Amino acid sequence: MIVPFNLTGLYLVLVSPAGSYEIWPAFSDVPPDWKVSLGASPRAACVEHVTRLYSGEPLPTAA
Repeated sequence: MIVPFNLTGLYLVLVSPAGSYEIWPAFSDVPPDWKVSLGASPRAACVEHVTRLYSGEPLPTAA
């Protein structure tokens, strides 16, 4: 059985059409009209990403 909120799974950070950010299980389909802000990552990385977005901190850039 797949547990959608398993803390050890991979997640996405999505942006809703209204502009809110959501942490979403990576195995699940992205809802129509939602955009991926952060690709499949551990939950802690997704929480950090959303925290930075809401705090105004710059996001790390890929090297």
